[in-house]
Amino acid sequence: MTCSCEHHVLEQSIQPLVITPSPYKGESLPGFILRAAEDNGYESPLKLLHYAGMDDNEARSARPSLDKLAPLFGKSIEDFKATGLDSGSESRGRYVQIMGHSIPSMFTSCKHASLCVECVKENGFIDGYHEIKYALACPKHKIKTLNSCPVCHKTLSWHRLGLTKCKCGAGLAQFNPEKIDIPEVLALLGVLYSKLMNQSLNHQQIDQVGFPSEAMEHISVQTLLSVIYRFGLFNSKLADSADVDMAAVETTAKVFSNWPHNFYDYLEENQAPGANFKVSGLRGQFNSFYESFFKNIARDQELQFMRDAFISFGQERWKLAAIHPSFMTNETARVLGINALSKKINKHPRTIKKLINEGLIKVLPSCEGQTRNLFDLADQEQIELV
Repeated sequence: MTCSCEHHVLEQSIQPLVITPSPYKGESLPGFILRAAEDNGYESPLKLLHYAGMDDNEARSARPSLDKLAPLFGKSIEDFKATGLDSGSESRGRYVQIMGHSIPSMFTSCKHASLCVECVKENGFIDGYHEIKYALACPKHKIKTLNSCPVCHKTLSWHRLGLTKCKCGAGLAQFNPEKIDIPEVLALLGVLYSKLMNQSLNHQQIDQVGFPSEAMEHISVQTLLSVIYRFGLFNSKLADSADVDMAAVETTAKVFSNWPHNFYDYLEENQAPGANFKVSGLRGQFNSFYESFFKNIARDQELQFMRDAFISFGQERWKLAAIHPSFMTNETARVLGINALSKKINKHPRTIKKLINEGLIKVLPSCEGQTRNLFDLADQEQIELV
């Protein structure tokens, strides 16, 4: 009760700002605070947040208290929250609320700012997309987003002079950002933008680069971010974190394009060299990839399209691993071990070995270290399948 009274007294003692802008639809909370601070002549949003009664920890948090911000804009708490700004109610521990989505904090850049200067010129605000770690380019303007100052080279902070002004005083809008002309990267970031901002996907752009359209429609923004992150983990180690993040985006975009053939190429070129031939199953041979994508992502049902393509890769391209029956949705397994083949053609394994020696059953070529025979049903024309 005491805390409630103290808060009420604090509200009564704070006078609204001279200029009280309203949030734009899709505007990020730190971007809105920065815009309000600039409009009212503050050198930094920190001073505005301190005036609202916040200490340093509150003011520098990813989600400053809307309860304390509301009096600055002459609004009740309920009215202010109804404007659509993200609040801290869903931002707890490992998650931050961005555009109504609960995003793992590891996929955000809430403490470090980025912006598309062309978007700011057109719209007059910074949207929630720019709080995402992988928002490295603007899919609309096809340019890299700015996340460091071209003059002082320091990482941009939300606590700076203005939307297009660095702490050092440099005007960010005067610099020409680097262009991005990789269609699949722009398509992937377009999907990420649309998912986060609750907009319809650009299916024409998706189809042009050969993304799996239906899968992109149903994948959540959280799962998409997890996929980008995990492809990044499998990339070679890079010194610069920005390079690591961009490489993760580029890899994911390339894998999703010309689906599923580029995915097959990726598995063959990047995962196959480390395949474990001491086991015969596809999952075991590609265990680290399988575990990362199909066991450690929370909403793994959204990746069924990748799991299906992974199995198809094993049957159609790889042909060096048996497919476990639990992975098959029907009796379409083509690459089998001797026991599975025995059941399939209703012949004893000893009979199969005899037929191998007689050249009537063909064995798939094996790799060094592979000890078990594998068989492709499509090659067994001489035997009667039952």
